[in-house]
Amino acid sequence: MDTYFARAYGNGRPGKEEAKGHFISRAAQAAVKDLKQIGSFRKTVGKELFYILREPSGAVVPLEKGSIQLATLIQRRFNINASSADIYNALVNAFQVEAFQYGKEVEVYQFSHVNVNTHTLYVSCLDEENVLKITENGVQSVKNGEDGVFFRDPEHWQPWKFVPDSYEKGISKRLLVDDVNFVETEALTKADQALLFEMWMKSLFIDSEVKPLLAIIGPSESGKTTLLECVKTAFAGRMGKAETISKEDAFKAAVAAEPVFIIDNLDETDMPWLSEALCAASTGAWFTLRALYLNNKKYSAAPRAYIAMTSTNVDFAQSKSTVANRSLVLEIAPHDLNRDPVSHRAFILSKRDEILTDLVMQFPDYIKAWKAEKETPRTRFRMAPFELLTRRFHPDRVEALFEKLTSAQTKVEAENNPLFLALDRFFATHPEMNEVHWTADQVRAMVVDVTRQEKWTTIGIGKKIKQHERSLKRKYQMDHRPINGYETYFFRRPQTEDKETFSGDSGGTEVVHPPVN
Repeated sequence: MDTYFARAYGNGRPGKEEAKGHFISRAAQAAVKDLKQIGSFRKTVGKELFYILREPSGAVVPLEKGSIQLATLIQRRFNINASSADIYNALVNAFQVEAFQYGKEVEVYQFSHVNVNTHTLYVSCLDEENVLKITENGVQSVKNGEDGVFFRDPEHWQPWKFVPDSYEKGISKRLLVDDVNFVETEALTKADQALLFEMWMKSLFIDSEVKPLLAIIGPSESGKTTLLECVKTAFAGRMGKAETISKEDAFKAAVAAEPVFIIDNLDETDMPWLSEALCAASTGAWFTLRALYLNNKKYSAAPRAYIAMTSTNVDFAQSKSTVANRSLVLEIAPHDLNRDPVSHRAFILSKRDEILTDLVMQFPDYIKAWKAEKETPRTRFRMAPFELLTRRFHPDRVEALFEKLTSAQTKVEAENNPLFLALDRFFATHPEMNEVHWTADQVRAMVVDVTRQEKWTTIGIGKKIKQHERSLKRKYQMDHRPINGYETYFFRRPQTEDKETFSGDSGGTEVVHPPVN
C-alpha cells in the first residue's frame, strides 16, 4: 500500500546519515498524515483521546497503549504490531500528541445517550457501527456518528442484534424481575421492590449524570450476585460478572470504564473511603486520573457506571444520609429450590437479543410521555432523574411509591446511627413520654450513654443533627428553636410500632414502642 508512512519507513532502517530516533519520529508523523486522510483525531472535554474513522461509519478508536482497537488499526493500516516496540510506541505517542494538541473536542458515549433537547435516545448495538435511534415515533437503525453522536463500545461488551420482528413482549420483566423473591419490608411491599428493580433496569439506558445506587440485601445464598450478574449479562454479554474491590483508585477506574459496575459482598470489606466515593460517582462528580501519554499530566473522567452492590446488611452506607438518600435498597430471600447460576446465566445470554429488544421497544412511549410534559416536574427524591423515569412509565404509582422509598431510605440512614439509637432507646424506656425537648448538650449526653464513647462534643452533635435533619424530621417530627438562649430540639415519638434491642439501662431486653393514637 502506497502511503506516507510506507514511503517514510521503507524497510525499517534509517539512512546512513539519519539518526534512528529522527527516522522513527519522521515515520510516525507520516502515519499521522495518513490517518488524517481517512478520519480525524479527537479529544473529550476530560482529555480522553480518540481517533474516529469515517469508514466503517463513525468507528471510534481509543488512543490508549493497551487498546485492542488501536493495535488492530496499526496492524491493518501500517503492518506494525506491538512486538516492534520502538516504532509501535512512536506511532501511539504521535497519535496521542496529535489528538491532545490539535484534536477537536467531541463527546463520546458508551452504550446509550439521551439528547434532552431533541428528546431522542440513542442505543449502541456494540458492534462499532450500528446504533438505534429512538423517538416518540419508534425505533430506527442508523450508523455510529448519526447526528454527531459517537459511541465507543465498552471493552468486553459483546455485540447484540435488534430483533423487533421476533421477540417475546415482556420477556425482560418475566426473566429478570418476576422470578426474584423480594422480601416485604416495613416500608416497601414485594410489588414496590419489583417495580423499583424494573425501573432501575430501564434506567441503564439513560446516561444521566445522576444515578441511583442499587443495593441488593439478603442472607448468604439468596441469589444476590446471580440476580445482578443476570442483568449485566443481558446488557454486556458473557463478561457480565460482579467484582470485588478494595482500593479507591481501582473503584474510580472501574466506574469510569463501563456503564454497569457490580460490587460484590460489601459486608466483608472495610473501606472507609467507599461512602464518599459512592456519593461522588452517583452524582456525576468527575474523577481525576493520570495520563501517561504526555508528561504524566492528569485528566478527568466522568463516572459512567450505574453501581449495584450486594451485601447482607446496610453497613456500606455508614449511617450517612448522603448515601442513604441516593440508594435503592431492596431485600431478597432464598428460593425454596436452588438453581444452577452458571446454567441460568447461560440461558439469559441465549435470550439477550430478545431482552434488550423488549426493553428498547418500551422507550417510544416513555419519550412520548416526556415530550408531553410542559415543564420538568419537581421531585423531593434526591435522585430526581430516576423518579422522572418512573413517573413517565408509571404516572399512577410514582407518588405513593417514592413516599415509601423515602421512608425506606430513612431506615437505612438510622441503622447503627448513634443519634437515632439514642432517641429510640429513650422512647423505648420511657413509654409515658410522647415528646421531649433537649439542648444539643442533652442530646450529646444521650449519645454518649448509648455509644459509651466520650468523643462526642456538643458542637459535633449540632453538626450531626444538621446533617441528618431531613430524616430526623421525617421519623421524629423534629423541630428546633431557641429557648432561654439555648438552641432546643423537639423530638416526638415515631408514629409506627418499632422493636429494638438495647444494651445498657434496658438490660438488653426487647422493648416494643407502642403506637401513638
